[in-house]
Amino acid sequence: TIKIIGWDGKNIEVTTCTRAPAKEHLTSIVLKKTKESKTLKLNAQFSQPTTKGIMDVELLVPKNLHVSLSTQQGNIQAKNLGGMVTATTQQGAIQAKDIRGNLIAHAEQGNIKVKKAQNHIKATTHTGNITIYDAQKNIIASTHTGSIDTRFKQLDTRANVQLSSTSGNITLGLPEGSNADVYAKTEKGQLVCEHFITTKP
Repeated sequence: TIKIIGWDGKNIEVTTCTRAPAKEHLTSIVLKKTKESKTLKLNAQFSQPTTKGIMDVELLVPKNLHVSLSTQQGNIQAKNLGGMVTATTQQGAIQAKDIRGNLIAHAEQGNIKVKKAQNHIKATTHTGNITIYDAQKNIIASTHTGSIDTRFKQLDTRANVQLSSTSGNITLGLPEGSNADVYAKTEKGQLVCEHFITTKP
């Protein structure tokens, strides 16, 4: 699991927790740090091909940094960040809260949950559900097998929302009195609206 939290400090604090089935495996799992210009790269490495174990990483970073997170197997949690956030996992879930910059989240197999994002959101997963609450701006959300539940706290008049699911339900919640054009399509299923709408021929 990768957990990253924005704070008011100027430094980056890194804490790791390593778990393994045997003591000899623990010493074979290391976190490699590489600094290039203004970029800090962290990479968990296994020094032996037979090493088995898991490393959880928790970071405290200046909250206005741009952040890119990636893991093959494991969850990603991001909170209280003001810069752009990119999160990618092959097998695991992504959770993001209080993100003020643009957010790009991709999980090949896993759920994506976003809450209180103040900027544009792109969330995609092949197998998993997507939940986005208290959104304010553009959303592109797509899943092949799973459901999408999106709720807006307030809707920017220029916002563009694209929600797509090959196999799953889609729920879109808009603030009362929203002035928006809605285009909805289903190959097999029902379209239900709980509010009065004006239809166009």
